[in-house]
Amino acid sequence: MLIFQALALSPMLLFTGTLAVSAPALAESNPALAKSSKALLGKYPAGRLYKGRRSAVDLRSHKDARTFSTRLRTAAKNRPNFAGHMIVTSWGCGTACQIIALIDARTGKVSFGPTASAGIAHRLTSRLLIVNPPETIAEAYGNKPPGWLKTRYYIWKGERLVVLKHP
Repeated sequence: MLIFQALALSPMLLFTGTLAVSAPALAESNPALAKSSKALLGKYPAGRLYKGRRSAVDLRSHKDARTFSTRLRTAAKNRPNFAGHMIVTSWGCGTACQIIALIDARTGKVSFGPTASAGIAHRLTSRLLIVNPPETIAEAYGNKPPGWLKTRYYIWKGERLVVLKHP
């Protein structure tokens, strides 16, 4: 199961939310993209999956956490969905702008990722976070995406996201 979190990419903002797409459903719409995302996420397996009790959000763990306390507390009620123990959440910050936050389910520690314009893709069993996934860009723009819209890849290492130059 791939998890996509995206803002609708249209002249009018119609949707902000999370969409879980099965690999077979994605493959029907674009087989090459589905296979590549699934393969990439599989190349960076998470360690042991955390199944314990989720910790309360530690609003002192990041300078911006208090500003987004309601969003973070709401997200922390969810099960981990990234890197085996992290809870990834996102919300809109304007047109084609999404804030990405990560909460460690074990400790409650908050991290903020890069901003996205076309959503994110991730999986519980992978340490790879894809910002502006090619599937989302292709669905919105076909073969002619705007030059500023680029797919970026990050790997979760310890307590932070690290940019991957060549996934």
